[in-house]
Amino acid sequence: ERLNTIWEFRELLAHGGPQYVRPDVALAGGLTHCKKIAAIAESYHCAVVTHNFLSPLITAASLHLDTSIPNFITQEYSKGDESEKNAVFKTDHRREGGYIPISNAPGLGVELDETLLAEATFTPMNQASTLLREDGSVAFSV
Repeated sequence: ERLNTIWEFRELLAHGGPQYVRPDVALAGGLTHCKKIAAIAESYHCAVVTHNFLSPLITAASLHLDTSIPNFITQEYSKGDESEKNAVFKTDHRREGGYIPISNAPGLGVELDETLLAEATFTPMNQASTLLREDGSVAFSV
């Protein structure tokens, strides 16, 4: 989850890397870049466990990535997606028997409640022990 480019993942895999990689759609260049990471991983017989800890929007994007790659195993899921602070999202990605159904709505299937969104306030990410940028991405890799 600390690697974000196709080159970082390729380097890891080329040196006898892991059994699975953990790209994050929000931090690793979006859906297209993550599909490339998954393809590189597949060429090394490596699986994908999609990393996600940011929001229901990223959950939706991750689910679409998961369904489009052959080497997907499991999706990280934050129960925070179900919290009241995410009420601005009309789309609900709750788990059902170990699975998360994908919305049939257009695009990523995410709809916003415009009224709640207008009332919402922006809260920057909490600076934890890992140095983060304001958008929640990791500021450096070690």
